[in-house]
Amino acid sequence: MFACIVCECLHALFVNCLRMFARMFMQTQKIYEEYLQQIRQLFSDNFWRVFAGLYDLNSGYIDRALKATRSVFVRDVEGKKKFPISVRSILRSTLSAVGDFQSHVMHSITVDLRQFNLPGIPNCRFHFVNPLWAWVQAVNDMVSAGHTLHLKPKVMVHEETRERMYGAGVQFGDVLKFATSKTPRGSNPALFGISFDGGDSGVGDRSVYPVTVSALNFNGANTMACFLVGFLPVLAVSKSFKEDDAYLDVRAHVLQQCIGAIVDELEKIARSGGFTARVAGRVKVFHPFLTAIRVDSKERKMYFGMKSDRYVTHIRG
Repeated sequence: MFACIVCECLHALFVNCLRMFARMFMQTQKIYEEYLQQIRQLFSDNFWRVFAGLYDLNSGYIDRALKATRSVFVRDVEGKKKFPISVRSILRSTLSAVGDFQSHVMHSITVDLRQFNLPGIPNCRFHFVNPLWAWVQAVNDMVSAGHTLHLKPKVMVHEETRERMYGAGVQFGDVLKFATSKTPRGSNPALFGISFDGGDSGVGDRSVYPVTVSALNFNGANTMACFLVGFLPVLAVSKSFKEDDAYLDVRAHVLQQCIGAIVDELEKIARSGGFTARVAGRVKVFHPFLTAIRVDSKERKMYFGMKSDRYVTHIRG
């Protein structure tokens, strides 16, 4: 009898914790919507029409285009006030007027490096966006662009042999099928991917490694399904030391700790029962699954302890 009462109390506590987290995540989404609306009102409609075609370009190109557009087409003083001419002025006005939303979704960890005896570097900090938030943002962007979010597995068979067929989409694969079988009733599988690669950062210094979280419930390879969550810390050491094997040990440790921090967030939510978010205008409950870690640089050897230098996809149950 007592054991039953304890179980009921623990279950009630678990349900209340899950509901509390769901309210917190939904509240964050509401704050974000209000934040975007406030930013929208800072500048004129004409500015947003122009900026919509520029935002994914290099900041230098954006600045020149905005400056030329305002000079030629915006004549009145009030119009100029609501038509900034640089990315820096946009950010400055936004931070001054509505603050920084990132504080609601940012996490950070301190990586202890004392065991490596690096002169003047006892630790380093890794700042990253909540991977759940990143996934939801990527999903909403993909759905808004017309892509289909696949949450239920399907089976495709050959017309004559009736053999099962693969390759036509994530909905026909084993990953979604497995995730669905492990998803609690009333929830939906959220397929996560983590990528890190310095070669595609577009930065000359290969010490800069971006880390992205991908929403893998979609078909095809689309950059919109990826969300930049942070950059691996840069260690201020000499160029000669970077050629030493000791430096590779330090980098491997930092890499494991940083990726591990992101994975920990997913595991924590998975153990607590999942997360609730507004996706495509509807409130849904999701259960996270890390189904792929994509690495396409020399760092893959360091992370996976491989001898060869081949592409890696890691499936995690």
